[in-house]
Amino acid sequence: MMKEVSFFTYDNFMPHGMCYAWQADVLWTSVISDLVTALAYYSVTAAVIIFVKKRTDLPYPWFFILAGSVIFLACGTTHLLSAVVIWEPIYGVSAVAKAITAISSLATGVAIWYVLPFFLAFPSPALLEKKNIALLQSLINLEAIQRQLELSSAELEQAKEQAEQKSTELFQLSQTLETKVQQRTHALESSNDLLSKEVADHKQARKQLQQLRNYLRNIIDSMPSTLIGVDLDGMVTQWNTEAAKASGVSAKNAQGRSLPQVFPRFVSVMEGVRQSIQSRRQVSYPKQPHQRGGETRYEDVTIYPLVANGIEGVVIRLDDVTEQVRMEETMIQSEKMLSVGGLAAGMAHEINNPLAGMMQTANVMKNRLSGLQIEANQKAAQAAGTDMAAIHAFMEARGILRMATAINESGRRLADIVDNMLNFARKGDASFSSQNLAELLDKTVELATTDYDLKKQYDFKNIEIIRDYAEDLPLVPCEPAKIQQVLLNILRNGAQAMQQAGVLQPCFTLRTQHQPDKSDQGWVCIEVEDNGPGMDETTRKRVFEPFFTTKPVGVGTGLGLSVSYFIITENHHGEMRVTSEPGRGSRFIIRLPLGNREMR
Repeated sequence: MMKEVSFFTYDNFMPHGMCYAWQADVLWTSVISDLVTALAYYSVTAAVIIFVKKRTDLPYPWFFILAGSVIFLACGTTHLLSAVVIWEPIYGVSAVAKAITAISSLATGVAIWYVLPFFLAFPSPALLEKKNIALLQSLINLEAIQRQLELSSAELEQAKEQAEQKSTELFQLSQTLETKVQQRTHALESSNDLLSKEVADHKQARKQLQQLRNYLRNIIDSMPSTLIGVDLDGMVTQWNTEAAKASGVSAKNAQGRSLPQVFPRFVSVMEGVRQSIQSRRQVSYPKQPHQRGGETRYEDVTIYPLVANGIEGVVIRLDDVTEQVRMEETMIQSEKMLSVGGLAAGMAHEINNPLAGMMQTANVMKNRLSGLQIEANQKAAQAAGTDMAAIHAFMEARGILRMATAINESGRRLADIVDNMLNFARKGDASFSSQNLAELLDKTVELATTDYDLKKQYDFKNIEIIRDYAEDLPLVPCEPAKIQQVLLNILRNGAQAMQQAGVLQPCFTLRTQHQPDKSDQGWVCIEVEDNGPGMDETTRKRVFEPFFTTKPVGVGTGLGLSVSYFIITENHHGEMRVTSEPGRGSRFIIRLPLGNREMR
């Protein structure tokens, strides 16, 4: 059987001397070298241990023990075992010694990098010697200083005696100075009291002045007018809240800047500023137009010169007079309408007289030319050498009787138009009456057909009227003249819009319908629709605002539809609205209550 083999079993190995072939000279040379080396390593180990033990102040002692003791001891043991295995093959023990040597060497190789910076920081002997020399020199200097201090001590004693003498003199001087200081302090306290009173008076004056400034600033800022102060160079010196709102520039940003720069539309009044400064008189620019938010606004510009208390410049005042201008235009327009209404009524009365004679004459002519059984006609025909049958045949052949009938029909139509004009122009008693809306619409259309504009070649007769009236529509309580006014405003505005847009086949559609509800008798609805250019959403929302108009300046007052809205909503307690889209025409919808209007 085979013997069990372990790490430390060496029966299977041969001694290392056999590798030397037991040659004595080589063998003993190797053995002696290993033994000497081992003794040297052991000696180094012992020296390191003694060195570390005696030098307790040495840093990192573990490193010296690791590097000196362990490594050298392990290395010595390795060389000792190398000599032993010449005769005894204890290679397992030798391998363990070598492993310990390798581990300790590896640990030292790693640790030396940790302690290397510290060892490199050790001063060299030359540096230590240099420092020792410097230290010695310092000691010599200290001895010299000590000797000087001993000399200075004697001088100090002498100076102390002199200082005591001077102290006595200084005390006497301080007593004198204290007396003078007390006297001066008393004088200063009196002066301070006067100065404090003056300072308090000055603070009070400044406070009052600041309050006055704030008061004046509040007055200026609370004024509804725009106030701007300008110096001789046209630079802004005063700028109230209204000026900031009108220009969009704050007072802080406007101060010290050129007026045309912060308020460009004032370029036109700078000449007036110079004239006011030179002549020292007020300069005014009334009703100056400008554009704001897509509409024309008017303002009065007044320039006041400043020539008092050494201050030169001007104050510019702006007042928005747009409403005043529009009110004046409205009053002028109202006066014109009153004049036109009176003129129309007078003309209607003047037309009625010849119209009645014309229609009466036409009826008499027809009777005398077509009355075959009238005795007077027969006698006149026989006296003329003919008879009534021949005359009647001639009249029929030439269409004279038809013409006489046309004269009567035209006369009646003209009489209806005149009567409609009189009713519309006549001031009523604002009383409600039950009206047939279909007839009221037809009368309004007939009245609108008399509207003709020679400058724009605008004729209402050229517009097609489509009537879509509901049957059995109940009578509506209303003021007929005011309802006609509302409808006439809508028709005229629509006709003008279609003419300006160049609509080739202008058309109005008039609708009426009954809308019953749970209370009273419901509502009657009137719709007036055109095929004109329509309105955008912004215009549609503002169409009932007073003074809003899309027409050029001087053409419209912007009151027609706002007055119409007031008539429907306030006078008749109804509703009025408009729907429209650009390019698709407009539709005005009016709803009038059938029941008790006071309850609406």
